[in-house]
Amino acid sequence: MSNERIRIFLADDNKEFCDTLINYLEKHSDLVRFYVVQNFLLFLAIALVGTITCGIGYIVGVVFWIIEIVKAFKGEKYAIPLLGGWTDKILS
Repeated sequence: MSNERIRIFLADDNKEFCDTLINYLEKHSDLVRFYVVQNFLLFLAIALVGTITCGIGYIVGVVFWIIEIVKAFKGEKYAIPLLGGWTDKILS
């Protein structure tokens, strides 16, 4: 397993450290940085939408999160609808 896949997996698993990881990961691949930023946005979206929808947003967010983890572990780029576009804008 490549180091890049491990870094992506850790970014998926440890959302609370995303802001710290962004600084560290500037030296690493674009794919790792993409997943770090997208996971931070996903975490915020889950918190906001889940609160507004009385929990339904939590379920949808976790489904997207699981799909993202599987894709990231395979080394594929997966852009969550809406959040993927914002992630690209932030990184550009």
